[in-house]
Amino acid sequence: MRWGRVPVDITTTPRHHVDMAHTPPTRRDYALDMLRRTQDNLDQLARDEENAVVSARLHKVTWREIADALGVAQPNATRKFKPAVDAHTGQAPYPDGPSALSVLRTVRPRRKELERTRVADIAHARTAGVEWKDIAAVVRMATPNAIAKFRPLLVEKTTVTPRDDL
Repeated sequence: MRWGRVPVDITTTPRHHVDMAHTPPTRRDYALDMLRRTQDNLDQLARDEENAVVSARLHKVTWREIADALGVAQPNATRKFKPAVDAHTGQAPYPDGPSALSVLRTVRPRRKELERTRVADIAHARTAGVEWKDIAAVVRMATPNAIAKFRPLLVEKTTVTPRDDL
């Protein structure tokens, strides 16, 4: 008898007792992991954006300059970020206003690219059989909102193949 691992019957052993390290990920798992990574990158970008706005304001950069760097209207920038600026305590995350504005100028193209990647990841997930409720959970939206936002961006095709018994 070989020493080492004892064979486990996964049909009768509770899942938490099975060594899952040897279970290869499915296409569905892989697709959801890709979507999670993209969503994490979008979340990090939002944190970077907020830190740069807070820093810019602490260095006396005007809301107009911040809005211009972000490519949005000044009232929208103020409405979105003023609560974070008001709540901030401590030092500015960036050393000066120009550094913060430089970061803000990169946010829009980075977000656009990540949004494209997220749609591609959602298409991949749907192709792999991931349900909308699981996608919605990853992108932190209610299922109907995720469907309304992303389904129009996808092209769903029906594939018809001959039966195997022919």
